[in-house]
Amino acid sequence: MWVAANRSAIEIVKPLEDALSDGEDPIQGMVAGALSKMRKAEKAVKSSEWSNSCECIRTEYPGRDLSILDLTPPGVSKGKALENLARRLGVDRKETMAIGDNWNDMDMIEWAGQGVLMGNAVDELRTMAKTRGWTLAPPNDEDGVAVVLEAAIARCVAAGVQ
Repeated sequence: MWVAANRSAIEIVKPLEDALSDGEDPIQGMVAGALSKMRKAEKAVKSSEWSNSCECIRTEYPGRDLSILDLTPPGVSKGKALENLARRLGVDRKETMAIGDNWNDMDMIEWAGQGVLMGNAVDELRTMAKTRGWTLAPPNDEDGVAVVLEAAIARCVAAGVQ
């Protein structure tokens, strides 16, 4: 569904190396497929000659046997974007909340002073949430984001924070 909705902004390049040969760096690359194939592809990218010039960040949806690898320039991530935005807005890390549900959200959740993992995340990530002190929200289909945000707003109101 995502591909269909964004078809006009997607360019398919095969072989992938051709995306880097025109002298103009792409903003982002994506590779998608079955979990097992994408895990192998991730290992291949991380052990390739491109590993120092390309981040490879995984998203997985086991129920659909779908994985997406985001290929970005080094240092580009949701966590870095959140850090830069907070700095630009003058917001302290402790006052920042990050909510996510997949591997590509981990550095963002880790950076934020208030990390929240959705209950629909895979078991391994939910275990990480417990060991790292992240809040575990209800799953998406139980309005987990709304539950977390409403609780945070209620705490702020009770504390007199505007």
